[in-house]
Amino acid sequence: MYQNILVATGGSPWSDAAVAYAIAIAARTGANLRVLTVLVNPGIYANPDVLGGTEFVVDIVEKDGQELIARIADQAGQAGVRCETFCRWGGVPETILHTAQECSSDLIVLGSRMLSGWKRLRLGHVANAVSAKAQQPVLVVKRPPE
Repeated sequence: MYQNILVATGGSPWSDAAVAYAIAIAARTGANLRVLTVLVNPGIYANPDVLGGTEFVVDIVEKDGQELIARIADQAGQAGVRCETFCRWGGVPETILHTAQECSSDLIVLGSRMLSGWKRLRLGHVANAVSAKAQQPVLVVKRPPE
């Protein structure tokens, strides 16, 4: 059914749920798994000069991203799933969509908080943007209840 599955993760609990689903689907279908984490310029969230300089902050963000996808690649390997990892800088929805096309993905898997009340009217910025523009099916995984 699926040959190439792309899962995007940021290391959050809802991303972890998406990763678990993606690994399970890949294991059952024999699909290749592509794991993507998108790194966002830390200057958007913090003053890098206060934190020790832009290069220092960028190095930390990149190191954390590499560690995250390496850990997921290990999980996939333990499940017998072939896995390729990507750690890229850019806008999150745009980078997910670009990587999905580049890798000929036939399924994109994302996590979402699936908020309640008025907030539930929106999937979330990333899931909503990717779902609206993707050329392939998008599976949005809700974080399992605690």
